[in-house]
Amino acid sequence: MKEPPLQVAGASGAANPVLVAPDGLTVLERPGGCGVMKAAAVTLKSGPSGIELYASLKNGGESPACGTAFSVELFDDAEQSVAAGSGGLLVKRFFRLADGSGTAACLAPGDVSMIALRNLSLDLPPEQVRRVEYWCNYWALDVVPLGELKLSEVTRVLHADGTSFTGVLENGLDAPLPSAAVAVFPLDDAGRPLDVALAEGMTEVPAGGSWSFETSAVADPGIARASFPTRGP
Repeated sequence: MKEPPLQVAGASGAANPVLVAPDGLTVLERPGGCGVMKAAAVTLKSGPSGIELYASLKNGGESPACGTAFSVELFDDAEQSVAAGSGGLLVKRFFRLADGSGTAACLAPGDVSMIALRNLSLDLPPEQVRRVEYWCNYWALDVVPLGELKLSEVTRVLHADGTSFTGVLENGLDAPLPSAAVAVFPLDDAGRPLDVALAEGMTEVPAGGSWSFETSAVADPGIARASFPTRGP
């Protein structure tokens, strides 16, 4: 199945609508907090280590956002902060610094990214969270395209304990990938991430080479999916 383009969705008339679950959750960008990056969808759910948050964001600007980190703080009905977390947004494209001094992982204009934060709180059900505030940090660098880690042939595999995903990661860079890893996010019909399935490899993937993977299992495979490498060169 071809991965569908993800779009910002939400309540009609909202300035920056965000598709959310569970119902009643408010998601706000902290003032001045995310620049060109805008949240498209946020899911809170219970997991084995506490509250899990899954989000998709889009680069709505006109230049790449490099080394992008996403942070959240969660609040309850009493406006008390109950959890916080942060992590790096996943990307498929890689760039070389224009001065030749190194490489960077960046979201190009229009690119959509996803993130899974899986250990936000040990003792609070997601239904008691009333507000999520988010903000971002990234670099605006002078870069030129280096290449892409492409994921193809991503297919569901049914098991007794859930659904995993198989596929192929293709190293479209001109440098080897020391060790490959992949995240596959099952999506609902509006493109909201529901969970994440992970796969990790132990061998180097040469430039122009490929790696076949199978992820861990998830309970809800969704109706579509979005796939990302989780390691770069």
